[in-house]
Amino acid sequence: MKTHQKIAYALLSLLAPTAYSVAADSYPSELEFDLSSTLLVMGRDYGAEVKGSAASASVSIAAKSQLSEQATFGIKSVLVENLWEDERENAAYWLSNDKSASLPEAYISYRAAGIGPNGTLLSLGRKELSYAFFPAYKVRHQAQSLEGIFAHARISESLQVDLGHIERYSSWPSRENGTSLLDTSFKRLGERIGASATKSGIQFVSTELNKKSFSLHAYDYYAEKLYNNAGLKLSYNLPTDSGDGRWSLSAHGIDQKGQGDGAFKDHSASSLELNLRYKLKSFSLDAGWTQISKDASLLVPFRTSYTNDATLLWYTNQFEAGAQTYHAKAVHSRNSWTLAAVYLTASHLDRRAESEIDLVAKRKLSEKLSVCIKAGYGKCVFDEADRHHKSARDLRLFVDYRL
Repeated sequence: MKTHQKIAYALLSLLAPTAYSVAADSYPSELEFDLSSTLLVMGRDYGAEVKGSAASASVSIAAKSQLSEQATFGIKSVLVENLWEDERENAAYWLSNDKSASLPEAYISYRAAGIGPNGTLLSLGRKELSYAFFPAYKVRHQAQSLEGIFAHARISESLQVDLGHIERYSSWPSRENGTSLLDTSFKRLGERIGASATKSGIQFVSTELNKKSFSLHAYDYYAEKLYNNAGLKLSYNLPTDSGDGRWSLSAHGIDQKGQGDGAFKDHSASSLELNLRYKLKSFSLDAGWTQISKDASLLVPFRTSYTNDATLLWYTNQFEAGAQTYHAKAVHSRNSWTLAAVYLTASHLDRRAESEIDLVAKRKLSEKLSVCIKAGYGKCVFDEADRHHKSARDLRLFVDYRL
């Protein structure tokens, strides 16, 4: 594809939502539209000719309607078009996006009276949700989405409860039917962690208590014939005299046990994460350490960090059995700019030493247009006697246009 054709496709992808704006005005006022488009250009180099670049564009069309005072209906579709690929064709294992259409949201919510001053919000269908045990993570054209039944109740100003059933999970658009498991399909937990024969969904409950000086978050999710996952996170604001700045210390523990006679019947894994945070106005700094038990790796449907959501390469394999990971993260927002930096280094039982650094710069050019650049570099060092070193680079450009 010639350069001028690439530019034309990119511009068309950004302007596509305007074709819907006139139609949106003709709907009743209670039907809200959210139309946006994203241009994503990516390049990655793993060395040994395992490198490539690709670009894709997407249009997101979302609608939300207040059916009644208590009931809400929402739907969202994401259409992705692969614009070009250069160098290694199978760079799509990491990068490219096939032409695809996904439905990350299609739900009905109803606010029932009973629990708490605002009642209980019940939702059925697909929603882009984020929980402490399944944090949302957007690295391409959409964040992960959950399919199931969800209930949320704020019992008081300081206490809230979530519970429900998750049947399947989505990923982000990638190569369909390719070597990577990351595509637009909704998959069950077993498919995500290598036990595709097990069709279990999960049942979960999560409670969060927030007070002035501390917070407590306890959760548990259970997948029949797979495993049970229990987690507890404590955070405490330290008493300091540092002006407007605030220090907080948190600890996050997870325990997993295999269930039944399934693929993970003998599974037993745990993790402990400690984190120290300093926050001053729009600046925050995190530093901490995570330890995974030596007997088994921690099972997660997506390789996302609980603290560091800016990572691109997942180069540190931080959920691997016996891994010890040290992290540092800084975020600063000012006016239309957001800057972030993340550094992780991990040591493993086989004497690997892995590290990754990621930089993010985002600029909001207007109410409708924003640009974001993400850059990552990772390095893996084996035993020095083997002289086996690997490195990788990742660069991504996001251009978002929203009506």
